[in-house]
Amino acid sequence: MNLKEIRASAAALGNQLAAGIPIYQAVGRLAQLQPAHAEFWTRSAMSVQSGVPISDSLSSVWPITLVNSVKAGERSGKLDGVFVRIEETTALQEEMRGAMMKLVYPFLMGLAGICVFIGFMVFVLPTLAKSLNTKSSGFVFQLSTWMATFAEQNWMIVVGGLVAAVVILTTWLRTPESKVIILDWWLTVPIVRDALRDLYFGLWANYMAMTVTAGITTLEALKLTGAILPTVMRDSVLAFEKDLSVNNRRMAEAADPAKQSPGDPRATWWPFYIANAFIVAEQTGEIDRELGRIAPSLIKEGVTTLNYTIAIANAVAIAISGMLIVAPLAAYYTEIFSAIQQANH
Repeated sequence: MNLKEIRASAAALGNQLAAGIPIYQAVGRLAQLQPAHAEFWTRSAMSVQSGVPISDSLSSVWPITLVNSVKAGERSGKLDGVFVRIEETTALQEEMRGAMMKLVYPFLMGLAGICVFIGFMVFVLPTLAKSLNTKSSGFVFQLSTWMATFAEQNWMIVVGGLVAAVVILTTWLRTPESKVIILDWWLTVPIVRDALRDLYFGLWANYMAMTVTAGITTLEALKLTGAILPTVMRDSVLAFEKDLSVNNRRMAEAADPAKQSPGDPRATWWPFYIANAFIVAEQTGEIDRELGRIAPSLIKEGVTTLNYTIAIANAVAIAISGMLIVAPLAAYYTEIFSAIQQANH
């Protein structure tokens, strides 16, 4: 199931269980809500009615982190609350993915500008140049002539190369490794890095709140949820878990970036909201409440920063694309004005 389908089914299950509807009936009704998965929900309802936990069925269509929370909710009797948390978490994850997808827009705009520029240089400008009575020696015209000649003489190589490049790039982008490489690159861009940090830690905070609400211990929740973070951020969570379980440090001390050794990933990556949530949670004892409260704020702050960055990148991409498109026309009209001036003299 995709995130939208998981969110819808979790919301329906949470609402029905909170209303007192038996779980096997609640699961069976999802066949009407999601016709595409009707067979799965009907089969799951029959399994639940025969005594099999719903988590066993969900393990085949939901991510393992969510399934583990459902299992814990079954043990603790808080299953309705877990489904509500899953709904909130997947909604935040959808919002985060939507924001990150916008990072592609500046590249697409720049690519479109390059394609138009190449098309103009290869097909349009040579035709316009023939309309001039004199042969131009300008750089743009020379480049256009070379590009047109190369394309004409090697059109099979050009077409084949473009097709091969598109196929290779598309195939590579579908691999998990490509996503890691692209994300690691974005994390080197200063402003984008801060935005992605807030987005990922906001999502992680909600996952932590969800698992703790389900009845999973804090230490176990740290181990389970760290997987949703990029490696460099995940290391900070593992260091925090080690301080709590092995080094026996207090939560407030282990969470405070200012109290970590130089080079510790918490000092580099932890937002103020995350550290403060754990510091406050040591006093209140409500880790799920504190993390659940700050998660939307982190997501919102990350989205705001990312949108600001994307707006600047879009403006730059538009400017570059505009210059690429205008350059051939400017060279052509410059030649015309120059020919007119020479004729007048």
